[in-house]
Amino acid sequence: GPWRAALLAVVLLSVLLAVTPYNDYFIRGSYMANHHVPIAASFVLLLLCLIVNPVLMAIGRRAVRDVPPHAFSTRELAIIWGMMAVSSGLASAGFLRFLFPTLAALHGLATPENKWEEVLFPLIPSWLAPSTPQGVRWFYDGGSSFGAIPWGDWLPPILCWSLVAVLLWTVMLCLATILRAQWVEHERMTFIHVQLPMALIEAPQPGRAFNRFLRDRLMWIGFLVPIVLYGV
Repeated sequence: GPWRAALLAVVLLSVLLAVTPYNDYFIRGSYMANHHVPIAASFVLLLLCLIVNPVLMAIGRRAVRDVPPHAFSTRELAIIWGMMAVSSGLASAGFLRFLFPTLAALHGLATPENKWEEVLFPLIPSWLAPSTPQGVRWFYDGGSSFGAIPWGDWLPPILCWSLVAVLLWTVMLCLATILRAQWVEHERMTFIHVQLPMALIEAPQPGRAFNRFLRDRLMWIGFLVPIVLYGV
């Protein structure tokens, strides 16, 4: 049911959000979530449709024309994709990539020439941005262990801005709900970024492990071209 899909999406997102900063900032790999169509989330959905679901179908198949209850339904795959697509960018360009450098820059980039200490410091409370030399120095120099993080300096700003982010995302969700009828029913927008996941999660024909999209040879030829170039 939907709860199974939501639980799996939370687990996948936890792994994805933990790996993204390591990939982006430590090994400096290709961005995993900084795209209109998030690459990592699309790759996970492809694995579910190409490997996981066919295996579950083979294990739980009862009859040729029955869809095994073990496999993920189209609705469940849509829930997984939606949660990953919306949230996978939080550790990247969707939130943290801009938040942390901005918070540390107030004290880290202050110089006698720009006079931030005189002009800006009195206006920014300590719970809005880290203000101690230890907290700012840790951000730029790093640390050797998780316990070395000066949580006393960083936790209040993180909690404060997380609340602002939740309120901002709630407003965006409400705006999308208000505009949905105009976009979907009146203008009949195609939402091109949703076409790929919709094609992937389409239910296969009875007796088949893959749907028509995944069995299309021409699609796989076009798929391999950017994959090879991007992989190189």
